[in-house]
Amino acid sequence: MIHVVAIITAKPGKRAEILGHFRANVPTVRAEKGCIEYGATVDAEDCLWVTHWGHGHLKRYDPTGALMTSIQMPVTNITCPAFGGRNLDVIYVTSATFRLTPEQKAQQPLAGGLFAVHAGVKGVVEKRYRG
Repeated sequence: MIHVVAIITAKPGKRAEILGHFRANVPTVRAEKGCIEYGATVDAEDCLWVTHWGHGHLKRYDPTGALMTSIQMPVTNITCPAFGGRNLDVIYVTSATFRLTPEQKAQQPLAGGLFAVHAGVKGVVEKRYRG
């Protein structure tokens, strides 16, 4: 189930905090032709969640790199996934309108929005980047 949380407009020049959780055994995955692996996070089962910019897929890979889940989002340009919610059981996914034509924007009125995906798995607390 996917819910629209908010439509967000970024302000140029505003500092963003960088969050990161790094694990040693992250699988190598390859993007489909015509899309870009854009953002990623790791869940409590050491599986990698990757957004695919240009195709609108949020994909989950097991530690060996095998595809486990593919969720089609309602927009094509999804950017970064992050676990949140009281129990870290919601994946929040950002999206963008960058490089969408006026026609594509009309077809994707939710582009630029923040989405909440209830995928049935939990995330882990990410560590703050201090460098």
